[in-house]
Parts: sequence; C-alpha cells; structure tokens
Amino acid sequence: MDISAFRRDSSSLENGMWVEAIPGPDLKPIEGLSLKVRGTDSDAYAFALSRKQLAADGADLEADGSIKPEAMLRIRQELLHEVVLLDWSGLTSGEEKVGYDPDLARQWLLNPDYRDFQDLVQRAAGIANRRVREKTEAAVKN
Repeated sequence: MDISAFRRDSSSLENGMWVEAIPGPDLKPIEGLSLKVRGTDSDAYAFALSRKQLAADGADLEADGSIKPEAMLRIRQELLHEVVLLDWSGLTSGEEKVGYDPDLARQWLLNPDYRDFQDLVQRAAGIANRRVREKTEAAVKN
C-alpha cells in the first residue's frame, strides 16, 4: 500500500474553500451563491465538536451519559456558525446584497426558521469534504 493513499489536503479543509452551485431545498443547484466553508472532516470541526460534547451538562445528557438528540442538533448548528461557514458571496435580502456578517450568520444558523439555510451550509461542507477526498484519490492514482 502506497503511503500517499493516507495523505489528504488538510490545508483546504482547515482554511476553507469556496463552494458554488450548492443544491438548494429542491436539490437544484443555486446559481450565483457561493459559500466559503470548512469541511466537517477538518480538525477544527472535530476539536470544536469534542469540546462541546465534553462540556454538555446534565440537561443535555440522557441517563446513560449520551447526548440528547435535540442537544446534538443545537451543537451541530453552533458548529456551522463557529467553525464551518467562513464567508459568503451572492446572498441577498430582497434586492440588497448582504455581505458576510458573523452576527447575521449566527442568527440564521441557530434559528429553526432558517433550517433550509443551515442545510445548505451543511451540504456545502459535505461538498468540501468530497472535493478533498477526490483530490486525494486522484493523487494516489497518479
């Protein structure tokens, strides 16, 4: 087995990458919108997830010590804001362009009324993960 099979492009995962034509709620690519995201395979995501899981208190834990599903959903939403979404381009509100704003991102990524936006960011992170894996696999073949 060639050692290069175990190598991944961690720089892209950790620094984020721009993802375009992300499938929307109807799974058709959204043209004109780009999100800069870290993949959920990144070390930054893994470390933040671990910290939040360890910090979970009694109200968030089941009797067996596992994290309740609703608490895990909240943690994953927080991570979309804190770790995954780094920037956006092409987002509008009405006719006005909306530049990236961490406070707006937090509002939208934690509000259940914006679940479709949360899903969009999650799909973009999945695309970032897949791109890194495909790049690694292509390098191994060459």
